[in-house]
Amino acid sequence: MPRPGPRTIGQYSEEFKAAAVRLSQLEGVAVQDVAHTLAIHPFMLSRWRKEVREGRIVAKGVKLDEKVAAELKELRKVKRDYERLKVEHDLLTSDRVHFKKTSDIFECIDQQRGRYPVSVMCRVYGVSRCGYYAWRSRGPSQRALEDEDLVGKIQRVHDSSRQTYGSPRVHEALVGQGEEVGLRRVARLMQEDQIRGRSARLYRRTPGTDRFFTSIGNQTGSREVTGCDQVWVGDVTYLKLGVTWFYLAIVMDWYSRRVLGWSFGRDRTVSLTLRALNQAVRGRGGRVPDVFHNDRGVEYLGHRYRKRLAGLGVAQSVNRPRRMNDNAHMESFFGSLKADCYHGVHFSSATNLRGTLGEYMAFYNHQRLHTSIGCRAPVQFERKKAA
Repeated sequence: MPRPGPRTIGQYSEEFKAAAVRLSQLEGVAVQDVAHTLAIHPFMLSRWRKEVREGRIVAKGVKLDEKVAAELKELRKVKRDYERLKVEHDLLTSDRVHFKKTSDIFECIDQQRGRYPVSVMCRVYGVSRCGYYAWRSRGPSQRALEDEDLVGKIQRVHDSSRQTYGSPRVHEALVGQGEEVGLRRVARLMQEDQIRGRSARLYRRTPGTDRFFTSIGNQTGSREVTGCDQVWVGDVTYLKLGVTWFYLAIVMDWYSRRVLGWSFGRDRTVSLTLRALNQAVRGRGGRVPDVFHNDRGVEYLGHRYRKRLAGLGVAQSVNRPRRMNDNAHMESFFGSLKADCYHGVHFSSATNLRGTLGEYMAFYNHQRLHTSIGCRAPVQFERKKAA
């Protein structure tokens, strides 16, 4: 048999493929010979024979095995069903299927339209395709535009608070600016945009409690505070810089929550607490409270401190044993201070830390909203009461 010309690769019609298969099915004819005669690769002819068996090539005169074709057709159907169920399973087990409104469903579909067919997602999520495409063609709603504008205002208030305000204080600040908005809406938008106020766990110093004096009682338990300079409170907290511990003493007006005096140093002594007390007296123009309440520490119960209070004509009051909430105002302040300007902040030196504390005291007194005094800053609260 003469050798034909070189084999070529081209586009073959369905009739040509069917004719080639029909020739290869003739009795006594080998596939190799047919391929050689038609100048096609044997593997190509073998693939066409398979496609005929599967029913993908159908032409007049081609013999089909109906049983095999039916089985292959059923197998393809099972495969399609499996792929469909797999897609639906992936969608239903996704963490984004807990929707609150239809627009959330449409937004989810829009985000996944490159991975899954839109028709499948609409069927799984129980919405119509025309509804999805109508939503996609529309612009953002008026409510959405208002929310976007409000988020910007929330972010500005949050930033001005050194990112310390939670939703209640942010809401109060917005209302103070003339914004008509509800607390729940502010909380929702802050949650959606992950705007959070800082928080910190409080911890207490514990050493030396057995050495504290017990000769002074608590004079604030049943006392009703109705104005400024009736009761001052004081306490000391730890602040660590590198491997060195520093101490911060605070004097605060119980009624207005205003920080009246503070001192910062490496030694937790009577000298530390006396500096804070004397600063508070100078800041008040010589006015002193009726009662000064403090923790049961030696830095407050030492002879020099008690003598100074007596010289000012101030009665001293201390926490009851194992009753730390007697001085809850100071505990709350220290928690806010450490969350707002200490935790998570690197300080290069003690001078740097002292400067940050001074800035925070000014911010706390003049700007930070305090929920227990009607969401006002302490200085603003005092001015309103004095008016």
